[in-house]
Amino acid sequence: MSHSNLESQNDNDGVQAPFKFEPSSPPPEDGHLWFPDGNIVLATDSRLFCVHKGVLALQSTVFKDMFDFPTPSNGQALGEDAMDGDVGLEAEDVLEKQEMYGGRQFVVLAGDRGEDVVHLLRAIYEREYYDRDNDSTPLEIIIALLLLSTKYDVPSIRSEVVKHLLRHYPTSLTDFDAVDDNAHDLFGRKRLDCHFDLLRAALKADVDILLPGLYYACTAFSISDIFDKEAHTLDLGTLKVLLVGARRLESAIRSLLLLILDGVTSSSRASICPGASAAAAGGSQCKIHRRKRSFAMSSMFNTTRLVEVKGKDVVEHCLKNGCEACRASIAAGIDDARTALWGRMPGVFEFSSWEVLMATVKR
Repeated sequence: MSHSNLESQNDNDGVQAPFKFEPSSPPPEDGHLWFPDGNIVLATDSRLFCVHKGVLALQSTVFKDMFDFPTPSNGQALGEDAMDGDVGLEAEDVLEKQEMYGGRQFVVLAGDRGEDVVHLLRAIYEREYYDRDNDSTPLEIIIALLLLSTKYDVPSIRSEVVKHLLRHYPTSLTDFDAVDDNAHDLFGRKRLDCHFDLLRAALKADVDILLPGLYYACTAFSISDIFDKEAHTLDLGTLKVLLVGARRLESAIRSLLLLILDGVTSSSRASICPGASAAAAGGSQCKIHRRKRSFAMSSMFNTTRLVEVKGKDVVEHCLKNGCEACRASIAAGIDDARTALWGRMPGVFEFSSWEVLMATVKR
């Protein structure tokens, strides 16, 4: 299930209203992206770019269709309505009027910020500008490339950005655990500070494969922090999916831990624990069998983060006095349950299975 119909983002994520180009006072020419042999001028709110139709058409089906489309006598403005609904564009939907600038065809990229277009054009022209293995790339560049490569259908760039983000919001629990450190530096800030910005961008760009992991990452915020800092940037549908999903996840983690730990004192452990008989008779070999449910008060039972309830950590925190066989068996049971819950994670946030989501990824 795609959530694109749920999100409007309240236009607070950097997408601005279309500007009206005034020939008498044009934005400045971009020194880095003004090619003397260019044959088309792109205009944004803050700068002009003189680039090459052929280069853009090779990378972008939207630009190709626009250049192939019969040119109206008066001009064209590209993109005014693009971000109001679907992100992708069709050439016939965005042509309005034709103007010339310095003898070159002139196109207004309505609604696009100049600095964001810089990132897209440099990624198109300069192979080394964006590297999906460079995790110090500023978040603003990552988001600009994701949104504009989707809007203008630049699949080579979009695919690279999605693969980059999948390293940090992966689809397997083992891989997610390995990167799930919110204090770690990522994209020029702390990882925790990336989650909501990337969630909004992935919703707008319809990158469904990223959304379960991003929703899951956002549950690391307390409800009060979500309402104080982020709720005003989310539409009600997205906020509901997040909060209901967080509640489901916390309940599921609590249930799986209690179900497994309740078995600690059961007679079925006698087949695993070599000291069970002595423990039942009052001996001292394995004290785990006399453990009561005081562990249920642990903070581990009030979390949405699976990385905080790894089997070995739960056993170490709650069942220190058990024998090695009992501890290993219980830890393995918890980890199996964690893996099973991760397999259901897309459904927690109202998506189809991981397999279905993976099939939607453009390769």
